This record gives sequence, structure tokens and C-alpha cells, in this order.
Amino acid sequence: MNLQDEIELTAPPQVVWDYVQDYARRQEWDRSVARAEKLGDGPLRAGAVLRLTTPPQGGASFTWDAEYVTFDPPRKSAVKMAASTGLHPFRTMAGSWAYDERGGGTLFRMTMHYNLKWGWLGLALDRVFLRRRIARTLRESLEALRERLAVRG
Repeated sequence: MNLQDEIELTAPPQVVWDYVQDYARRQEWDRSVARAEKLGDGPLRAGAVLRLTTPPQGGASFTWDAEYVTFDPPRKSAVKMAASTGLHPFRTMAGSWAYDERGGGTLFRMTMHYNLKWGWLGLALDRVFLRRRIARTLRESLEALRERLAVRG
């Protein structure tokens, strides 16, 4: 499954990149993240791993390790789920962020790719509920990002 959303931001790509890639501030704008921490030493780069915990949904959250597979400042970054704990429907999950310069600002695009566990039950869950929830969370995250960057000026 693939979902994508985008937003035009007034800040240039480097400013957007610096804020989005600041994992300590991730939960300020990303509505799918309640907590983020970097595992290991060294800078963010391809191969670096973040541990992300989702906000509780229906009383449960889950934690997953997001390994950077692409880290190309300030144009594109991408992660894949390297490990996870807790109850969740994802067999595989990956996300990417593209930062395209647009008249002094940035067209920022978030894409999520996922495959579900649980066979036909997972597909039914996706069709009835999950896809809409993920799309709503992407949109809310993009709007929060625009607001946070506007405040930062």
C-alpha cells in the first residue's frame, strides 16, 4: 500500500530539512510520533537508526526502529522499519520525504509504503479504517509542520 501527501511551505528546503530531520523535535509536528530517539553514536546518515514510538491509539502504541536508507540533504530522506515491538498491523513499513525547491519555498512530500500482516483481515482493516487514518495523520502532520515553521519564522 502507498499513501502520499504534500504541502507548499514558505521556508527554503534547507530550513525545512533541518527542522524535519531534528529527531528531538519530531513529535512537535509529526502526528504519528509521540517519542523519537537516535540509537547509537554519530550523525544522522544512511544507516542511522531512530527509535520511534507512536501515540496511543485505542489504548495501545507501538515502537519501531526506523533505519535511514536515504539521507540526501536537503533533497530526500527515507527510512524503513528495521524492528518493532507492540501490537500493530504492519509487516513492512517505509517512509520518504522529498524537499523540492519551489519559488524560494519548498514543496514537501511525505510518502508511506506498507504491507500488512493478518492476510484478508489486514486488507479489510486497511480498506475500512487504516488507510483513512494514515491519510488523515499525514495531512495533520503536514499542517502542523507548516504552522511550526511559520512560528519559527
